[in-house]
Amino acid sequence: QMTSEFEDDPGVSLYVGSISDKVTEDLLWELFVQAGPVANVKIPVDASTRTPKGFAFVQFVHAVSGDFAIRLLHDTPLCGRNIVVRASHRGNATSVVSPANTYAAAKTQLEGLQQQMISHANAMRQSALNSVQSPSVLGAYRRGGTQPN
Repeated sequence: QMTSEFEDDPGVSLYVGSISDKVTEDLLWELFVQAGPVANVKIPVDASTRTPKGFAFVQFVHAVSGDFAIRLLHDTPLCGRNIVVRASHRGNATSVVSPANTYAAAKTQLEGLQQQMISHANAMRQSALNSVQSPSVLGAYRRGGTQPN
């Protein structure tokens, strides 16, 4: 039976501070997934006012992703504010990566991200090609021709 080198990886939670009230959990997910697989995003809300508290927690599947996210995204401008990204000390999550699996984990994650980027680029290229009409079709429209079937 094959086992993942991440099987025993507890992941990591990050604190994301100084976020605008315009920032959503979906936006944070899309930003932080650039660093690796995201397990959860939570923006706490004030119980009485129902407004965001100005910070969030992002949980990664793998600890190596959290370390990368801190280096990649700390002090990044987002909706008019530079966000603060650091390890969260909630629960048992930690940003310490064991030296034994750091290289292998990073290599596997990089290979996965490269495949995702290639797939995304191919899908975008195909979408662009599908949306462009051929010159002969455009010429028919200009000459008053009918729309092709």
